[in-house]
Parts: sequence; structure tokens; C-alpha cells
Amino acid sequence: MKILAKGSGVTLVQHSVSVLRGMELTLELAGDQIMKLYRIARETAARLPPICRAAALLHDIGKANDHFQRMLRTGGRVRQALRHEAVSF
Repeated sequence: MKILAKGSGVTLVQHSVSVLRGMELTLELAGDQIMKLYRIARETAARLPPICRAAALLHDIGKANDHFQRMLRTGGRVRQALRHEAVSF
């Protein structure tokens, strides 16, 4: 059974890869400006891309729990006992 991320049928893998691509594009196009805006030191900035990649891939991992999957598969008729954000954290 596929693990869903959205009620539209988007899988967790598809969603996570999409978020990863968006994050990588953001870093490519605006990474330097973001680092300057938040005054992030060059040494620290060099460590951020792999951390951001991991965060993008794992940010919704809590959606793999049974409660969230049941909620999606029932069209919301069954509620989550534990929010996916709390499980992802």
C-alpha cells in the first residue's frame, strides 16, 4: 500500500521530493541573499545545504503514521488521534 501525503493521492515520496526540489531551487536562487539577511557566517552557511536537504525530505515523515493514513483514506471521516506534525517533530 502506498503511503499518501495528500488526499489527492500524492504519495509521501512524491511530496517529499517536490519539497526537496523547491528547497534546492530556493538555495540556488536566493541562498546567498538569505545568508546575508540572517547574518549567517560563511562557515555555517557551507553546512546548511545538507541540513536543509534532510529537513525537506523528512519534514512530513509523521504522515506515514496509521492515524494520518486512515484519515486520508476515509476522506477525513476518521480524525487523527495524534497530529502528523507532532509525529514529524
